[in-house]
Amino acid sequence: MEQTNKYQPVVTANISDLMVRLGLDNLDDQKQQELILGFAEVIQTRVTDMVIDRLSDQQLNELDLYVDSDDIEGAQAYIEANIPDYQQFVLTVVAEIEERVNAKRVEFFSAVEQTKRANNVFSKIHKGLQE
Repeated sequence: MEQTNKYQPVVTANISDLMVRLGLDNLDDQKQQELILGFAEVIQTRVTDMVIDRLSDQQLNELDLYVDSDDIEGAQAYIEANIPDYQQFVLTVVAEIEERVNAKRVEFFSAVEQTKRANNVFSKIHKGLQE
């Protein structure tokens, strides 16, 4: 899950829980990583939009100081101090994603399975090219 480090810790932690609840934690590492990054992008976009809407221009400038210096923990603390319901909002976004995936569960898992099959075919082709 190293590639998700650019995301806020509360987002990353909730994605791990989401993967387990959806039964996606048993996929191969590459597929898990793809799904984690996809979920992280969606969640981070929604959360970022909310933060921008809720903070004043001055607060956004102060937040930028943390972001520009790659101080993710400082940025997280600043957001939580200035948006008291921040963590609840993240949980709500994660719950909405889980609800949508579950509503289209058959379609979603069919796509995941097709991707697994395609990856297996590509792997066999790759091995064949190496021989």
